[in-house]
Amino acid sequence: CSALQWLTPAQTAGKRFPYMFSQCQAIHARAMTPCQDTCECKVSYSACVRCPAELNVLMSAVKVRGPEPAAQPDWETPEGCGKEWTEHRFKQEIPIPAYLIAIVCGALQSRQIGPRSHVWSEAEMVEDCAWEFADTEKFIAAGEKLCGPYRWGVYDLLVL
Repeated sequence: CSALQWLTPAQTAGKRFPYMFSQCQAIHARAMTPCQDTCECKVSYSACVRCPAELNVLMSAVKVRGPEPAAQPDWETPEGCGKEWTEHRFKQEIPIPAYLIAIVCGALQSRQIGPRSHVWSEAEMVEDCAWEFADTEKFIAAGEKLCGPYRWGVYDLLVL
């Protein structure tokens, strides 16, 4: 799938778990999901994603449930992970272009950097990332003064 990038544990900051992320720009969303992969076509979506319990999943949508225990799948568990799995549910109610559909799965942690935003990264980098993006709320507020209220509610950042 041309939209998904896979990192082995050795390629990550923590060196223990695999990491998967999507890059759907410019026209790779069609490799991940059936869609009209053009800027003019916008879509809302919901998703249910299962992953090893040691990992976390994020999407370009609001997490509405999870992680919750999930049945062990029939396929092989990724390198470095145990046999326990979890399920995460997401909902994107505001229609977005297909190239903005995004997913990441890895040993991710977050730090709150504002009343509606978090920064996400691996444990080895998350504190530095929180420091780097500490002024995010100021930028959101400045944008709102120019363009009106931020419609998505949550403004999270992911640092690879």
